[in-house]
Amino acid sequence: TEPSGASVLLDGEELAGRRTPTTLSLSPGSYELAIDLDGYDSEYRVLHLSSGERLRLDETDFRLRPSTEEPRQFTVVTDPHHATLLVDGQEVDSTPHTVELTGDNAIELAARAVGCTTTTRTLTRHHPDPAVTLVLQCEDQHEEDDEASPPDPELRAEHSPDDSNSRPPIRAPRPTVRIETSPSGASITADDRDLGTSPVTTELPRRGELAIEARLDGYHRLSTTLTEADFVDGRLTLELEERPLGCLNFRALHPPYNKIAINGEWLDDRHMFLRNHSLPAGANTITVYNPEIDRRESFDVDIEAGSDCKVLTVWPHE
Repeated sequence: TEPSGASVLLDGEELAGRRTPTTLSLSPGSYELAIDLDGYDSEYRVLHLSSGERLRLDETDFRLRPSTEEPRQFTVVTDPHHATLLVDGQEVDSTPHTVELTGDNAIELAARAVGCTTTTRTLTRHHPDPAVTLVLQCEDQHEEDDEASPPDPELRAEHSPDDSNSRPPIRAPRPTVRIETSPSGASITADDRDLGTSPVTTELPRRGELAIEARLDGYHRLSTTLTEADFVDGRLTLELEERPLGCLNFRALHPPYNKIAINGEWLDDRHMFLRNHSLPAGANTITVYNPEIDRRESFDVDIEAGSDCKVLTVWPHE
């Protein structure tokens, strides 16, 4: 290659210790070859080798070009609006706010507001959408309900009936509950609010119940409604039921190096293919995204339990 010193990947796997120039001995067949060097655009070739064939690829085939990836801008918004935004731990502005990313850099976003728990997420330039929403868990505001319902006399602050400027009733704090899962690490939502991964702590709303959903790869999704009576000493453990596993062999041919999401969760880095990738048995959705050509497509696959992997090949050469 020109310049030399590039990494060599064969069918998506880097060949350890191999840097150009190098010589490979391969069995007859078809291979996807990738050349990767920091600061340069990656190059790809599909090789078809017959028995005894010798193939030379030189600087005319792999003259690497300096990377020209344009920076991408993302608008960070929050629910509720106008929360304080932190980037890599540094306070930058209130939302909405625009951030710019180049290369494979990742930043850590955090949003905070009075009366809300802080929400965080990691953002890379390969995020498929130009808008990023951070949802904060905040104290419920039911002003209309408060006006419609008389205050609880036990919670009412004592004041003189003649005092027209008296303070509003003092309300007792709502009970705090801790939600755990077995196993831990499940994504928890309560009333469609993202609480993070278990174990999590939250407050019961005034109506006294929570609509909970727990999700963890390899386990059935659990949805239930909890009341204060379900918690023992303010704590509850949800038992998740394991799903039987199957596997997937996936490949996108053109372009071959893409971002991949499985059931809405994006994998790290880019991939030419997935080999013997474990997935829960049943219906799964594979999303493939290539930002260079702005192509994005989702594919539904039915995975069978066992070691006989489902094969899915998409985006053939045109």
